[in-house]
Amino acid sequence: MLNLKSILSLALSSCSLLPLCIQAKIPESRMINYEHKISLTNEQKINLEKLANSIHAESFKKLYSSDGWGKYGKFSDLGMEVQGSLAYGMALADSSDLDIAFIYKYNNGDSMIKFDPVQFKNIAINSFKSTFGNKYVYTIKAPVVNLKNKTEDIDIAFFNILSQSTMLCSTANRCSELNYGKDSATASWYKSERLSLYSKLDEVFSVNTDKRKLINRAGKIFKVWRSKTFSTQTVKVPSIALVTIMYDFEKDKNNPDNYSSSIEMLRDMTYYGVVKYFKDKSCSGASSAEINLPVYQQDRNLLNRLNSAQRIDFCKNLVKFNEALEYSASEKVSEAESVKTLEPFIGSL
Repeated sequence: MLNLKSILSLALSSCSLLPLCIQAKIPESRMINYEHKISLTNEQKINLEKLANSIHAESFKKLYSSDGWGKYGKFSDLGMEVQGSLAYGMALADSSDLDIAFIYKYNNGDSMIKFDPVQFKNIAINSFKSTFGNKYVYTIKAPVVNLKNKTEDIDIAFFNILSQSTMLCSTANRCSELNYGKDSATASWYKSERLSLYSKLDEVFSVNTDKRKLINRAGKIFKVWRSKTFSTQTVKVPSIALVTIMYDFEKDKNNPDNYSSSIEMLRDMTYYGVVKYFKDKSCSGASSAEINLPVYQQDRNLLNRLNSAQRIDFCKNLVKFNEALEYSASEKVSEAESVKTLEPFIGSL
């Protein structure tokens, strides 16, 4: 596996990667304005966080009581956590659904493997119905229970925190069992350190710094590209795979560059992604490529939902985006031409 130093050396001769070689022509102030346009507003974020807290506060006692799961043992509430793009700071304006986790301990950290996960989801739905009534339509999905109406779309995942580590899943990283599955064919108690993902991202991305602001901006641009490029596909590369590319790039850097341009940062991140995961711009390694989540989970490769042809297609589109970013960052290109080049990939700037 190539490290970042090797990847940088591949591009050095043509001066196509390093920020010292080429400077972005689009002012970062323009990208900040673009970020405001594509992001959830602060008011929307606050409202979603309030909704998350109210959903949990109004329902967990009944769910864990003898009227719900409590008939099968002791369920200790450990709180609720917001998940997804809202948690890692890259939420887009057109993605106002809410991902939350109900976190608990069963019998002080015992495994729930003897129980049917789907049965427990059905009990959860009945409990939610008794709390919220006809306010929502309730649906079981593979990893979550979904509550939805005309204005709210809420995915609730259930994590049982375990008291004992396994070889791959450590209690130091909040090893848990995720209630997974929507039917007998897919049901499982899915070992996962997913609850430590956001703190893991913070370790590399930093918190409340100019660097983190730039990373979040680049991530939102990356996610818009994903939405536009794969808008007609029912199976898309998950957005957390893009965040993982960014995470691996930042983690691999031995001599950190101090970026001031989200376009330059994203140019280097996408080039890194092409070479690290797919071997080269010809995508020769794409059919068997892996992008592994930074923390352990049972199915860690974030490209597993894509077949071989879809992985190759993802790589080829990533190459095209990288080339557009590289061209747009060139000192030989005007701001107007840079903007025109990027518009097919990320829309109007």
